[in-house]
Amino acid sequence: MKAFIARVLACIVFLLHMVGTAQAQLTNLAGGGTLPIGSGPLCGGFVNGKFQPPCKAVAAAFVSDVKYSCPAGSFFDANGKCYSCPANHTRTADAVTTDRACAKADPTIKGGDVAATFGGPLCKAAAGSWSFKDGSLGGSCWSCPNGYERSVLSVDDSRACRLPGKMGYASPTQVWKGNSDLAACQAHVQRYGPSGKGEVFYDGWVGYTGCWVCPAGFKRSTNAIYEKNGAMACFQNSPEAWSKATMLGKANCKPGEFEDARNGGECWSCRAGTTRSVYPVHEGRACTVWGGYVYAKATETGSSVLGCGTGLGSDKGETFFDTITSKDPNVQAAIRQQSGGTLPQGIGQSIGGTCWKCPVGYKRMDGSAPVYGAQACGSKTIVWKSAPYAHSGLFGLDGGEEVALALVKDGALINQLADAAVPKLAATSAEARKKVWDEIARTPQTSGPLLLAVLTRIKAVATNPAQASAAEKRLAASFSNAVVSFRTYLAKEALGAYHAWYDVTQAQKSANKGRASTPGASLGATVGGDVDLTVPPDYAQVTRDAIAASVHVGTVGAGIAGYLAITTENVMQAIFPSVITFKELLAGGATVSSITAGAGAGSLAASVGPQIAIAVAVELIIQVFQLAVEAKEAGPKLQANLLSAQQPYDLARLMRTTDGGDEITSYWTTVTSGTSRAPRNLAAFAAASASMR
Repeated sequence: MKAFIARVLACIVFLLHMVGTAQAQLTNLAGGGTLPIGSGPLCGGFVNGKFQPPCKAVAAAFVSDVKYSCPAGSFFDANGKCYSCPANHTRTADAVTTDRACAKADPTIKGGDVAATFGGPLCKAAAGSWSFKDGSLGGSCWSCPNGYERSVLSVDDSRACRLPGKMGYASPTQVWKGNSDLAACQAHVQRYGPSGKGEVFYDGWVGYTGCWVCPAGFKRSTNAIYEKNGAMACFQNSPEAWSKATMLGKANCKPGEFEDARNGGECWSCRAGTTRSVYPVHEGRACTVWGGYVYAKATETGSSVLGCGTGLGSDKGETFFDTITSKDPNVQAAIRQQSGGTLPQGIGQSIGGTCWKCPVGYKRMDGSAPVYGAQACGSKTIVWKSAPYAHSGLFGLDGGEEVALALVKDGALINQLADAAVPKLAATSAEARKKVWDEIARTPQTSGPLLLAVLTRIKAVATNPAQASAAEKRLAASFSNAVVSFRTYLAKEALGAYHAWYDVTQAQKSANKGRASTPGASLGATVGGDVDLTVPPDYAQVTRDAIAASVHVGTVGAGIAGYLAITTENVMQAIFPSVITFKELLAGGATVSSITAGAGAGSLAASVGPQIAIAVAVELIIQVFQLAVEAKEAGPKLQANLLSAQQPYDLARLMRTTDGGDEITSYWTTVTSGTSRAPRNLAAFAAASASMR
């Protein structure tokens, strides 16, 4: 985790300063929705009927010297990263990303089976329709109108839903009793009515002799008039009908839940430290408690893929290796330029090669340009820029100021949080508390302890709303709405990048048709560059950059991220044993002074590694969107992402699992990071803080 500090901060600095503004913006999305002004392709795109200039070659960012071992006290995992277990825990055979990655012997824990918790249906349709899961797009949710069934045709066919044809029966009405014939019956009905009815017929069966009229739209059936007292004497054929299916979003359960096929697809969860048993999910023994042990998550401590660790380079793309060492004067000159004129400690001491990364949308060229040069990376697709998202911050949320001020006036929880930061924040509890209260008096909007305290109240509302105040309930609802808005923004940015890439591919096809006499003409011949139409944008990176762009450089070290980076896991678990579950953020931090100073971070926590928290928060959000998609299905999948993002954000359901609680913290970290919005009544915070010093 410590290695994330420089990596993430450099990423954010780079993203906000690398390229200037786009020459043109895309504002409309196919399928509805708009993009913020400022979002669009920077280069390589097709905008307003014209090809943009190709993306020019740019420099690579130095990441680190080659590393072949994990930090002390940690272990290497097959996923290419290094992890550590909490104190007195050992590594288990379970996957390193699960909450059973580490274990500690505890004879008081008794084994057995316990019930699973129902989360909700896998797919949920609006009123007047029913939902189902389809295997397309990696699993997606769709709906058909009520009364319709799923047809055998593809889910994207206009006839994916079928209303079966059927024969209906009805009773006729007798309009004349006695002997007659059909012609006389028809003449009678024509003269005396009733009008607007169905077929007229005569029946001579004893007891039913006379003239009869079927209901409107019905005809005489072959059934005898006396069958079921005439209830089947008239029939009507309803022809089959067709309808398209409506896509609802991705067929995914919430973090920490698992899918079960029951009732067409349901989501359930086992409590932390237990595993799914072989028994049916709805029975009271669906999860197994393994006796004798307490389980915990592992904490990521760094990356070691192919010997390349995380360091000064940002998370811009795939790390690549170069044989040149950091002893080379040209490499050292490039590092100095990247890190503000200084050469970080330890550079030049390795005898191995070096690790580098290219900016978003760029790849390492064929090697003809030196890795330390200005043209080490090139692009064969569009480069997308996302307009920064304006987060509301704590004091932009309904109820945020009331809840925060109440916590400040009470003071107990904030003092506990201040104590948890000793000795990294200050040498003593008294000094730490003074620093915390001084910051709350001046800038409560960036106070990590205050933001974390408010988060505990939001989680408490989700788990026990009956004990929450009216302001806390309003705050939880407002935060949920803010998450939906942010998720929608992220999904639209990825979808916008797809449409920008699609537009340039279609424009190239049209251009090629117009130049039939020039076989094989490429986009490069049109705009002076080399654009590979088979290479779509990296949608995960587009989303990652959009998140990073919403955190202002000047305050990147502030807020909850900075505070979480200096606390210790055991202290935080003691304070919040059942509420705070974001253990990855509580492992401590480190500093990279040259990078931190260059970012202009201003809060008391700015120098202690808040980027660790931001990095984990960003990656958890990215995982939910599942953006590793193939070009041929990118459009529908990204549209499904957008539909899923627009669904309500269910805090109560998420709080039922450890992973769900982690996701809530991730969004709270991003929503409250980088905002300068102060409370309306700053004087009240200053006065309440003064009474606590």
